[in-house]
Amino acid sequence: MIGSGTMTLRPDKTFNENIAYTFAPPGGAAAPDAAITDGTYVQTGTDIVFTVPPIGPDPQFTFTGTIVGLTLTYNDAGFVAVYSR
Repeated sequence: MIGSGTMTLRPDKTFNENIAYTFAPPGGAAAPDAAITDGTYVQTGTDIVFTVPPIGPDPQFTFTGTIVGLTLTYNDAGFVAVYSR
C-alpha cells in the first residue's frame, strides 16, 4: 500500500521520486519500504518522458506522463501515479 510520495522536477531536466509504501509478501509480515528513483526528463507541451539510467543488472527504462495545470500523471508499466502541487 502506498503511504506517500514526492516527485521533484528540477530546471536541469533531472528528477527525483520518493515513494513510501508498505510491502506485505504472501505469508509474510508487512513492513515499510521505500522506492527512490532518479533520472532525466523531457517535456514537450503537456507530455513528459522520464528516463531512468541502468542500475546494476537493470537496464535503462522510460515511462511517460502528462502535466496539466498543476497535476502530473504518469503510467509506469501499469503503476499509475498522480501528483498535485
